[in-house]
Amino acid sequence: MTPEQTQSMPPSKIALTDSVTAVLGKLTGKDWRRSRQEKLAIGGNVEVTLYGPDGEIKYHEIGENLVTDAGDENLTKRIATGDTEEIATGMKLGTGVTAASKAGAGSLLVTYESGSQEALDTSPPATSDKGAGLGFRVTYICTWIAGDVIEAALAEVIL
Repeated sequence: MTPEQTQSMPPSKIALTDSVTAVLGKLTGKDWRRSRQEKLAIGGNVEVTLYGPDGEIKYHEIGENLVTDAGDENLTKRIATGDTEEIATGMKLGTGVTAASKAGAGSLLVTYESGSQEALDTSPPATSDKGAGLGFRVTYICTWIAGDVIEAALAEVIL
């Protein structure tokens, strides 16, 4: 392609969704589009530790984190536009047992445990580089003081 042809092309458009699409403009009378599936994924683990009044661990569990469609949208808007809405400031607990899902009822806190909203222990959250090619880690921590929540059937937590 000559410099003259390049200068007459309309500006490229880039859209970030679950894939990256670039519209390259009109080349020799055709609309050329190139799309490549990205391997960007936000996820990780959730670790729960329950300490008794004596300081001993009473319960410990590590599970897989699920980022919902709403979480994907929030992160995409923040990356693409610098949007600062809905920055995570705390966690809430619930007793719902609906299976977790990317969208629908399982993507929401099903049954909120009244009074369980707690601010994050550190703001901003702790961050660390896991090493070259291994990704980046963000750690959100909330601590509930004994007696704050006395429900025995807790089954969900949201950020």
